[in-house]
Amino acid sequence: MAPATTDRDRWLALGLLVAALAIAYFVLLHPWWTVPMIDVESRIETLQERELRIRTQLAQAPDVEKRLVQVQAAQRGR
Repeated sequence: MAPATTDRDRWLALGLLVAALAIAYFVLLHPWWTVPMIDVESRIETLQERELRIRTQLAQAPDVEKRLVQVQAAQRGR
């Protein structure tokens, strides 16, 4: 007859399985997938900030051009 599996043995086996999966994640998946995705996220944030600055500057272009025309007209009037 096979020895009866106790609840303690089942919990121990489950704990070992969880530990093995956690180790496998940190050894295999984390460096291969998660770390590059963190780097990509950083690059995306940088590009979004750059795009926002450029859009802001482009939105100001008509005002800057008007002011330039005013200054040039004022200089011609001297």
